[in-house]
Amino acid sequence: MMETCSVITSNGETKTDDHVNHVNRVFIWCTPRSVSTAVLKSISKVPNSQMWCEPFCFANYCAPDGNYKEFMQWFKDSWGVDENEIDSVQGGYLGRTSSYKWLAEQMESRPPNVKLIFVKELAFGFDGHDLFSKIPKGFRHTFLIRHPYKVFASWKRMINRGVVDTSKQMKLTDQPVYLLPKGYHFQEQYRIYRHVKQRIDPKPVVLDVDDLLNDPATYLKAYCEAVNIPYSEELLHWEAGREDMDNKWMVSKEEILADQHGGHNRETFGSTCFNKPKQCPDRLDLDEDVLHCSDSVLPYYNEMYENKLRVQSTN
Repeated sequence: MMETCSVITSNGETKTDDHVNHVNRVFIWCTPRSVSTAVLKSISKVPNSQMWCEPFCFANYCAPDGNYKEFMQWFKDSWGVDENEIDSVQGGYLGRTSSYKWLAEQMESRPPNVKLIFVKELAFGFDGHDLFSKIPKGFRHTFLIRHPYKVFASWKRMINRGVVDTSKQMKLTDQPVYLLPKGYHFQEQYRIYRHVKQRIDPKPVVLDVDDLLNDPATYLKAYCEAVNIPYSEELLHWEAGREDMDNKWMVSKEEILADQHGGHNRETFGSTCFNKPKQCPDRLDLDEDVLHCSDSVLPYYNEMYENKLRVQSTN
């Protein structure tokens, strides 16, 4: 039976949102390069579901109450893209006209025949915004974590694809703040985690990516059971390709276009299942900027790791 959605108000009282009780609503808060798009592809197999892909992240970039001017300059500098090309994208909604308020209203609504609303989100989309008024109500909040060494090493490889000369590669710390926020995404994720623990759910589910990849059948099932998502083995496999993002998910046109040009999810869209995790790199093999970012966020990661979902693996 689906749990009742509730929130704890600032004075400690529990308030039930009657209008959202028919739909199971789940956030999974993540950092970049954390296999989160594969998780979204997996959960997309749940019948009668509505998938949201980083709506507030791209609201932070380009919505009326976001950073549209800087975002469009990044698009132009990176790929020569202008507003006309964004408008021509077939799928998705137009991010630059979609405010935080509009997004929250859509997620708090009851779409026809939808039993699950699942939102994959980068926490920095709320950086500088009032968490208490901006985060949609009635959701179960969960967290996806990955070791910083893996996150930042993967990120650096992504932004330097095709650059053979290492002396010409971009450093992580050279990225503008709207791509690499002050807390390097981990502090922003941790801020949401503490907010949820204190005001919404004292024991939010924290899923470690390596656990999931090592034993997806066990850990995905445990995750789904924890948040009342119907689990089946069909969630362990999916078709390769971009069809979900381009035509099925709730995602901004700006993100679709950014991914088409930048190939940020190239590995996921080429996959058909969860692949085994790579070994965590040794510190001695990591570049200085990767170490700098990693060391800055390890305390946040370590605390969340200590509270991660733990189940008996079948492997």
